[in-house]
Amino acid sequence: LDASSIFMFAPLLNSSPSTVLDVCGAPGGKSALASTLLRPELLIANEAIKGRCQSLISNVSRCKLQNTAVTNLSSSLLANLFPASFDTVIVDAPCSGQALITRGEDAPGALHPATINKCANRQRKVLAESLQTVRDEGTLLYCTCTYSIKENEKVVEWLLKNYPLIETREIPALSNFQSPYTKHHCYRLFPGDGFGSGGFTTLFDVRTDSGQNNPFDVLSQESFKPLWSSVTSG
Repeated sequence: LDASSIFMFAPLLNSSPSTVLDVCGAPGGKSALASTLLRPELLIANEAIKGRCQSLISNVSRCKLQNTAVTNLSSSLLANLFPASFDTVIVDAPCSGQALITRGEDAPGALHPATINKCANRQRKVLAESLQTVRDEGTLLYCTCTYSIKENEKVVEWLLKNYPLIETREIPALSNFQSPYTKHHCYRLFPGDGFGSGGFTTLFDVRTDSGQNNPFDVLSQESFKPLWSSVTSG
């Protein structure tokens, strides 16, 4: 993990959710942080891209993450299967990866407008679908490893505009990193700050219309036993 991963995870450090869903889990860094620091009763580490699942499985096993299951599902399928089900949902969204450049890694097209537009569109879709899996009064963490305003603050503003029952939460410990590009509680880390390669993070408090959803009890639902079996057996 790059040090900035801890920064991006920081909004969750004082929480104690019983259930956590890591929507874009591979290679497993955020799942490892969630398991170790939050200690939920159930953590689902999901990865939509099948080719990336093996690295996620390998790291979950290597780090001996407790009460954790790995799934290979799209965000739309997660929304259909688990409506209003998780206390905390993590979306470390696929992005242009501009921060990778400062680590000396390859990030082809990271600064190209076409790449940024494509990523922003995908982020909006994944966030909107992931939001449906958050229970009433739950939280959704959105973070990226890119500096693009269009992929960060503009995506947050789009989500707030289209889903008025959610709001960003102020994180006093990150006040020095408040983004100057929005009035909402969004936090940015740049390489020049001396703490990792940089990134973006914001935490949404989620309110849902309780009359419009049918929560799925992931901890006790009878139909969920096959997954629970894999969790308890390690």
